[in-house]
Amino acid sequence: MLAFAVAIDFLVSNSVRLHGLYGWLLPAHPSPANRGGVIFLEARSRLWQPTMTLDKKAFFARTMHSPDSPERAALRSALRDVSRALIPLHRHLIEFAKAEFGRAIGPVARPAELLQMLTDDPFFAWLKPVTALIVEIDEMVRTDFEAEDALGIGDRVQALFTKGDPESPFSQHYIPALQADVELAIAHADLRKAFEPLRRRS
Repeated sequence: MLAFAVAIDFLVSNSVRLHGLYGWLLPAHPSPANRGGVIFLEARSRLWQPTMTLDKKAFFARTMHSPDSPERAALRSALRDVSRALIPLHRHLIEFAKAEFGRAIGPVARPAELLQMLTDDPFFAWLKPVTALIVEIDEMVRTDFEAEDALGIGDRVQALFTKGDPESPFSQHYIPALQADVELAIAHADLRKAFEPLRRRS
């Protein structure tokens, strides 16, 4: 039994990890901090042995920020709320895409196979803007960011989920998924509420 009060990654391949908290939704995260304290477990023979390689200077540079002004504290909180709203929405989209793949080509046999497809298969490429958004927010909330950067995230959320081009690859999948899945519609409403503090005021 693993008695760690941290997120845990399980190495599936060189480019894909199963993350105990979020990562089954995402390809391997570029940050060595990867969502606040991660132990990597690499398969060696039949045992799981913990390994961790970490550049301390890079770690602190990417995970520490100076005290926030009230404005930036509010924006940081809003970014975290958007990330928390995006993660279940992303999960529903993955399940939708997996079902589409099953109908069009065939079932996905294993979680590791799905993770590899999310990274490499063109069938799932329409999900990458959401994946990239989650990763970018995760990086931003750990650093000293400018207000404009946070508002830029709000612009991207709005462009992707509420004012996107209906002919874009993402919208062509997202709109039918939104109409077909009640839980996704609820997640969409939660996201709209979460990103309201990041909306530009005219």
